[in-house]
Amino acid sequence: MGNWLLEVRDLKTYFYTDNGVAMAVDGVSFSVAHGEAVGIVGESGCGKSVTARSIMRLVDYPGKIVGGQVLFRGEDLLTKSEKEIRQFRGKEIAMVFQDPLSTLNPVLTVGDQIVEAIELHHGSGSLSTSSPLERLSPFARRRTREEAWKRALEMMEQVGIPAPEQRMAEYPHQFSGGMRQRVMIAIALSCNPALLIADEPTTALDVTVQAQILELMKELQQKLNMAVILITHDLGVVAEFCDRVIVMYAGKVVEAGPVDDILFNPRHPYTAGLLRSIPRIEDRHRPIQTIPGVVPELYNLPSGCRFHTRCPLADVQCAKEDPPLVNVSDGHQVSCLQVST
Repeated sequence: MGNWLLEVRDLKTYFYTDNGVAMAVDGVSFSVAHGEAVGIVGESGCGKSVTARSIMRLVDYPGKIVGGQVLFRGEDLLTKSEKEIRQFRGKEIAMVFQDPLSTLNPVLTVGDQIVEAIELHHGSGSLSTSSPLERLSPFARRRTREEAWKRALEMMEQVGIPAPEQRMAEYPHQFSGGMRQRVMIAIALSCNPALLIADEPTTALDVTVQAQILELMKELQQKLNMAVILITHDLGVVAEFCDRVIVMYAGKVVEAGPVDDILFNPRHPYTAGLLRSIPRIEDRHRPIQTIPGVVPELYNLPSGCRFHTRCPLADVQCAKEDPPLVNVSDGHQVSCLQVST
């Protein structure tokens, strides 16, 4: 297992639709070390969020995980029963979703929702140390509830929500978008997970609030020595937050490596295209460069390299052969027939 906290090996998640089988995640492999921040980037529809949901075993019908392994501390999460996976989900691996308003329960106070997460995973301590008989007593339940409430209050303070005691009694609609996202982070971190998966946590927020949320996540990651998988389409966020980057396209990893290597020496034409499409203040009088075409439909993928229909370097061989992911330098991998190793 080495130093890896998480190892994803040849993960495949397909959606069985009326139009055909959509191969949303098709042979994805990567690893995350203890305390490391890894970014997953790519256009919408490339498989980033489905990869995250597959790790958490939260793939909705008609989707199905059809192959691969998700090793967390050496244990394959894909072989666990639903009851067993709940011991990992939230407690060991937590997730922050893109839209907190649709994720939070509108009829429960924010405080109750954080307390519920803590009690569910016995994060208060009483449930994990007392006997089953003691846990049934009214006194034990009251003590556990008090400890969980105290822990929830600490988490509200830790994520920078002002007047936490007052706000614990309020409902999600009474919070701004940035504050709701802070609540989601508080819920996610309430049981001290070893891995946090953040699925575009700043997309719906304005630029100032985005910076605050990212700064908060970075501070908590370093303080708790927590590994983070950050899913985003914003390479500026990746540059600020991540140690390593995984670039996905049409359900596959096309490039992966240290953040500086990817941003300053991209080897895959798709990665280079993403970087060229970022607006730069020094080029404000030039039109923004775009990648021609669109991500192919996942149930009607092109033969060979999936990017060849949009690639400026593609030749006849690219339409025939699906390139493997190979090392081009230490820790830097690329899937492209036009890149020499």
